[in-house]
Amino acid sequence: MTNTVEAEEFRLLDSEGRLRARLGFDGASSVSLQIHDIAGGAPRVDISVDAIGCHVLLANPARQQTYLFLKDSGATGLVLTDVVHERRAHFMLSPDGRVEVSVAGTAGATGSGSGTT
Repeated sequence: MTNTVEAEEFRLLDSEGRLRARLGFDGASSVSLQIHDIAGGAPRVDISVDAIGCHVLLANPARQQTYLFLKDSGATGLVLTDVVHERRAHFMLSPDGRVEVSVAGTAGATGSGSGTT
């Protein structure tokens, strides 16, 4: 026997009514699974697929984020931010095998490089 449930959005609430997880559409061309923190606040994990690729966003209560992506174009990478959403590190592999790395220090010092694998 097969049972089917259809909806545009599913929400999981805890016993206190706080949003803990969400599966639904974010606009016309994006589907997203969000997992919220215990307090039901901002999403801590957001996995989405949209018109340009797949994305995974991890966040902590201090607002620091890690972002992993794989674009349909073939580019893939990782972005790390600090607690004020400043990009501190960016690693990317382009479809042609070119690697890009950019790192910013806390005192504003930056370093970057690129090459081909």
